[in-house]
Amino acid sequence: MPVGRPDWIVEPFVSVFAVRQNYYFYSEGQLLEGRLSQFVPAVGVRKSLGGLNLSLSGGPSLLYAQDDSAWTDENGALVKEKVKTQDVGYSMTGYSSYRSGAHKFEGLLSYSNPELFFGRFRWMHYDYKMERGTPITPGLELLAVGNANFQTLNAGLLVGSEFGKLQILLKGGYQNNTTFHSGGYGGIELYMHY
Repeated sequence: MPVGRPDWIVEPFVSVFAVRQNYYFYSEGQLLEGRLSQFVPAVGVRKSLGGLNLSLSGGPSLLYAQDDSAWTDENGALVKEKVKTQDVGYSMTGYSSYRSGAHKFEGLLSYSNPELFFGRFRWMHYDYKMERGTPITPGLELLAVGNANFQTLNAGLLVGSEFGKLQILLKGGYQNNTTFHSGGYGGIELYMHY
């Protein structure tokens, strides 16, 4: 009798997560710009149970932030300055997805130290193709990002496609931000599958 792979076995994997976020905010009546970049090389384990996929990963988190600051000095003159922050910490991420027919549901929770949380829920519909067979995938997303000083909740639409091993996802919607300016948001995500 052949010996198969046990059901409890999990697969190890390596991933790299990189994000860059540009944002604008008002201070002293001036529109200022900020940037947040994060790079996380991670190792983890994953397990598939029918249509359900689960994974858990962790690794070092390299964080770089730059905010423009503005204030009025003692003479009433507006002073602008760039404030830069660099930090190294850790990141832990849990991911789950479930596919049923043409519908796919995804959930992602991530915590990075220095304090940054990220949570995302997505629904995607995989049933449309263009004339030459290129898939078009519409969907919805709910996204929360923040720390002790900054929180944002985004709700929007998605549209994606695949070109070989490259997956492109365009997104946009409304952002409710507790610290900076609320309003529309947009973005692009690129994924490579091996």
